[in-house]
Amino acid sequence: SRKLDHLEMAKLAMWCDTIFVTGGKPNFDVEEPFWKVIAERFKTGEVLYMGRSCGSILAGVWQHAKADPENLAGRPGLGLIDAVIVPHAGTAGENPNVPKDKGQLIRLAEGDSYKF
Repeated sequence: SRKLDHLEMAKLAMWCDTIFVTGGKPNFDVEEPFWKVIAERFKTGEVLYMGRSCGSILAGVWQHAKADPENLAGRPGLGLIDAVIVPHAGTAGENPNVPKDKGQLIRLAEGDSYKF
């Protein structure tokens, strides 16, 4: 098997009706073709976006990480919602250094969901 490149992923994204982004490190380049297709299709109502942990952070306007040396300053998110998503609120997993100057904070406790 081989890894798909960004253009191949973008072509596949044209066919999906749902995307689920799991946890991990929120350090995605939202300028890559795949993410541009997902954001555009979300904004036109063609794709359902679901995210857990890191995936929820990516949906917001700013990606931030509690302990990712590659992304301590953060970087832009997809902007599917005009807010900074803060998963794991009230637990040891919450990022205490979430930037407060990037927009409204939406804090999600474990098990919470947010529909927009």
